[in-house]
Amino acid sequence: MARALLLQPKLLVLDEPSTGLAPLLVAEIFDIVQTLRRDLGVVSMLLTNEQLDSRCPRLSQWYEHWSTSWARRAGRQS
Repeated sequence: MARALLLQPKLLVLDEPSTGLAPLLVAEIFDIVQTLRRDLGVVSMLLTNEQLDSRCPRLSQWYEHWSTSWARRAGRQS
């Protein structure tokens, strides 16, 4: 992640950034990502299989809405 930030990107794609890390380090990674967004305007795309409820409540709400809407549409087409 540090090497990628040397280029001062506007978009940072993080693929499973917390895999295998202790919970304290995971919290630190997410704090860094939030600081980058807030202070430098860096947009982050996070790819993970972990539960996001506590770390990204807006993303979790969006996903819940999207998946529920998709399931309803798929049910109508059956």
